[in-house]
Amino acid sequence: MGAKEMRLIVLGALPRELASIVNDLGATKSPEGWNFPVYTAKAAPSEILIAQTGMGMDRAKAALEAVLERFMPDCIVSVGFAGALYANASAGDLVEGSRLFKYTLAGTRPSHLSAELNPALPLPGPFTARLSGNAHLHEGSIITLEKPMEKKGLSPHVPGGLPFPVCDMETFALGEVAVARAIPFLAVRSISDTLEEEVPPELIGVVDEMGQPKLGRLFHAVTTNPALVTDVIRLKRNSEAASQSLGRFMKELLSG
Repeated sequence: MGAKEMRLIVLGALPRELASIVNDLGATKSPEGWNFPVYTAKAAPSEILIAQTGMGMDRAKAALEAVLERFMPDCIVSVGFAGALYANASAGDLVEGSRLFKYTLAGTRPSHLSAELNPALPLPGPFTARLSGNAHLHEGSIITLEKPMEKKGLSPHVPGGLPFPVCDMETFALGEVAVARAIPFLAVRSISDTLEEEVPPELIGVVDEMGQPKLGRLFHAVTTNPALVTDVIRLKRNSEAASQSLGRFMKELLSG
């Protein structure tokens, strides 16, 4: 007998996070009139819907809930880039979120890890076997931020002993939806900036919430501070490595 068909939702915030996955799976853009980019693909025995949610917990949650109104999956797979909060990371390293946290900015009170989320259901059996056999995947912790912040400000609040901690801006909200709907949830992040690397504040606003470049703002940033050109090159190189790593991961996850 052949393998059982599965329906998967694959979510990423930005075009670059999903680029290798969309390309490698031969995914095609859905003509169904979504409010955000959606692609579909078949990778026997799986039927896959790929959605680009945009940045931040609110956008990610709204996009996933909209997808679930039309497409009920056997598993939700959240992929994307992350900043490393552990030493000796390299661009393209992969971290599976075995522990998921939300980091709360508390105004006048100390900011802190305010919640931990545990996915409610086990992953489909074939996924569990392939994840355990993936030597390139670290079992770690994903800390979801409410807004971009420097890692040097976040690191003191990360409890010692957390395995391979990384930070992003969507995972916790997606996990909450999956738990509420009792859908198995897998989150994997690819390192785009190491513990020692920060994204300069001047470059944080050079793409919009959907990852589209604001060329005028970028031009102003690099002409005002030409040293930023080095950071732009580094970020591009790292994002390419991170995207390719996610593409390889997804192919391995779906192989079999």
